[in-house]
Amino acid sequence: MDLKTPQEISIEEFKDLEVEVAKLTTSDAEREWLESCRYGEVDVLRALLARFPAIISHSDTKSGNSGLHMASANGHLPVVEFLVYHKHSFTKNASGNTPLHWAASNGQASIVSFFTSQKCLGDIDVLEKNRFGRSALTEGFSSQKEGVVEALLEHNSATEEKLLSVDSKSKSHVVHELFDKERPLLIRELAMINADNPFADADNPDQDTTGLSIWSASLVLARWLKSKSWSKSRVVELGAGCGVPGLMVASSEMAPQKVYVSDLNPLTVENIGHNIKLNGLKDTEALRMDWCDKDTWPKESVDVVVGSDLVYQKSLVPLLSSVVLELLGSGGVFYYVAPDSGRDGLETFIDQMKRRCPGWVQIDAPEEYYTNPLSSGDDEDFFLHFNELSTLKFILYEFPVPPA
Repeated sequence: MDLKTPQEISIEEFKDLEVEVAKLTTSDAEREWLESCRYGEVDVLRALLARFPAIISHSDTKSGNSGLHMASANGHLPVVEFLVYHKHSFTKNASGNTPLHWAASNGQASIVSFFTSQKCLGDIDVLEKNRFGRSALTEGFSSQKEGVVEALLEHNSATEEKLLSVDSKSKSHVVHELFDKERPLLIRELAMINADNPFADADNPDQDTTGLSIWSASLVLARWLKSKSWSKSRVVELGAGCGVPGLMVASSEMAPQKVYVSDLNPLTVENIGHNIKLNGLKDTEALRMDWCDKDTWPKESVDVVVGSDLVYQKSLVPLLSSVVLELLGSGGVFYYVAPDSGRDGLETFIDQMKRRCPGWVQIDAPEEYYTNPLSSGDDEDFFLHFNELSTLKFILYEFPVPPA
């Protein structure tokens, strides 16, 4: 790739660019390098590299993020190709993330496919973990992008033997401090297991391990519920995963009478129990609840049901609608948060709930619900773990069940 031949601008514009680059100090050029990688300005990179050859190896001194990290996360394939062609190293940042981690985490299928097809990058391992115990494959499943997952699973480092080995040995976890600096909500997130099929299948729903991770919809729901009063209420969270919304309710100043934080996978429920203890919460129960078995449901009536991003298969819609309405009975309320699109059966579920609950309310999530939820304010951890907050639009639904 000729450094003197621009790709996106004219020759005249490129010559002007070279003049401006010649005025930069080395430190200014390094800042411009990372920004240009981030925003996909490949011709600026050409001019910078021609003037400052050593800049190809520059990384941010604090985070360790390289230009390849930036371009990969934001899906700039021409920049990624340019950097790899010019021997940009495939390094880890301070958190142990490779550019592949960031591409997978952000659902950048074209970048993931490029990396997994390049022999010149050396021994890429899609199961290599960052310091949070998460591999590129784990991040790929979290992105829910089919093309990303396919490219990662097709790589020769994702053999069945290695996947099983990782699953059997993984003990990794990270405890997040969320929302409030003075009194943060503590949530343990586990490395996802059964990496080759974390969603399981219709015949074995108890093997779904996606609840070991924190999903962005649950953070939006938790922020919404924080503003509500729960005094004397009995609340159940369905498909709770790590339990962020349910534990937010349980830890509120106007605490409810009882909170059931429920899921089906045994390890997920065990982790919910751990998170309840982490926060020292009373009148809060981790419940292994099978929607098809009423014997596993709460033994008392409930006033409020909450849930986030529960619908991802259209076949689940009749069951979920029935569970919500039977749990609540007349006069109860269901608070639900989901992305505005991209979930099979979501539109059908919302239509059914609107017909049954004519007093429904639907609003777009406020801007403040998309901000960094980490008490530390660490932007890189936010970008790594909760990137969906900046890429998806979430809708808040309130479904009051009418009196009988």
